Amino acid sequence: AVLSIGADDTIAIAAGTAPPGDLRVGVNPEFLLQAIDAAGQSQLVLELDGPITPLVIRPAAAGSDAFSLLMPVRIAT
Repeated sequence: AVLSIGADDTIAIAAGTAPPGDLRVGVNPEFLLQAIDAAGQSQLVLELDGPITPLVIRPAAAGSDAFSLLMPVRIAT
């Protein structure tokens, strides 16, 4: 799956090519769904520094130390 992160911080699953200027990050879709499910909340925080750095998924609620770490995968060009 390719996550497209827009300039306005919106995140979407990219279908085809992402708009120019959007950051694209490839992740294993099965691992992404497992990380979202493990958070156990509907509001999540995604921390990302770039397309080849690990993606951290945390519950948005304060006081939770739980997180998931996803390694990016290479996006075929």
